[in-house]
Amino acid sequence: FLATALNPEAGSHEVPGDPPVLAAALRAGERCLHEIPYFLERYGERGRRFTGSDAAWLASLNGLPAADASDQVAWLASVLSRKGMPSLLLERQLFLLDEELRASGLAREGSPLGRAARDLADRRSAALPEPVASGLAASFVASCGDGTEAARLEAARILLAAVADEATGFAGTLQAVTEWYRSPRFPESWIGAVDVLLRDALAATVVRGGDEESGA
Repeated sequence: FLATALNPEAGSHEVPGDPPVLAAALRAGERCLHEIPYFLERYGERGRRFTGSDAAWLASLNGLPAADASDQVAWLASVLSRKGMPSLLLERQLFLLDEELRASGLAREGSPLGRAARDLADRRSAALPEPVASGLAASFVASCGDGTEAARLEAARILLAAVADEATGFAGTLQAVTEWYRSPRFPESWIGAVDVLLRDALAATVVRGGDEESGA
């Protein structure tokens, strides 16, 4: 059973054909789309199709050793990040997929998918610790002056995740994300706030990286 059965644009790679596993993957994908509006706002129905086929492929990793699953997830994160999807979004998809599989009795606590999601979170927080990121996001939400609070917070989280990904080796993430959030669809006040957020976030990751390097 190939991913092209779910999405003609997906690669010809195997995905689970077991109906309960496939259904859990597609539910997780829909939940992720609902939770993170950025997917459909930026990628439209193409984003919906790839969310389904990617979730199905991720479900196939559940039977791998945890380290191998994390390696495969890191590879996918490097691909998606260059398309404007920082690893935070894949991390969330993995958590939702793991939750759906466990709820259906198809995975156990501490599954490879949950481990892979935590590995992505740890990688990001090593570059931009959560307390720092939360403070930067709050400043952006208060200052950008456009959109709902939820939309502003989502944008801040995605932008900060892109900064962290870039700092940890997912090259191209920051450019791919900022070209959306600095596009003409947003007012000048928003773009100015984005620039301030990125400036402060990049400064924070530089300090963090310097501390780690000096202690190595």
